[in-house]
Amino acid sequence: MLALFCSRTCLSCKILISMRRFWTVSFVLPLFLGACQVVSPPCLDPWGCLEIPPDGKLLIGLLPSLYGRFSATGSQILQAVLNAVSEDEFILGRDIEVDWIGVDCDDGSLDLAAQRLVLIPNLLAVIGPPCPVIDRSVSLLFDQAGIPQISPLQGGEVAYRRIVAALQAVAILRSDKTLVVPRSAFWQALQRQP
Repeated sequence: MLALFCSRTCLSCKILISMRRFWTVSFVLPLFLGACQVVSPPCLDPWGCLEIPPDGKLLIGLLPSLYGRFSATGSQILQAVLNAVSEDEFILGRDIEVDWIGVDCDDGSLDLAAQRLVLIPNLLAVIGPPCPVIDRSVSLLFDQAGIPQISPLQGGEVAYRRIVAALQAVAILRSDKTLVVPRSAFWQALQRQP
């Protein structure tokens, strides 16, 4: 309406119109920008996603048989995994932490240890145990929790490297630096590893 009263040649009217547009944009634009927030894409993996915050650690469970007939094998596996982790320090910008519970393949300690590991939030995978026969209830417990269980019979370092390779193949780093691991994709990547 102001433009109707001003002629096209009037410089002061052009400045007045420009200032009015400036103030309108200055007050209205922040309202629109404030309403726009960065929204994380939803997890489309059928088994869900593991989300590790920027300051979070990659947690790997380990069930070495440190007691009974297979204690020598369990000790070797424990040492091999801990050595491999200390060599890597970081994977995908995250610290690596191994939560291990020593078990005996011949008694009920395996069931209790598996139940404790399943309760650890953001547990990526479990290595072990190296027992020749594993109670089906232990494997079922990890399956129901969506936690892959890796056999350490080829060696602790080999099992650890399988986890790292699968993680690097499927993990997604969001713009907020959260590491997202699609569970079924991770599981499938583990199956493809030698």
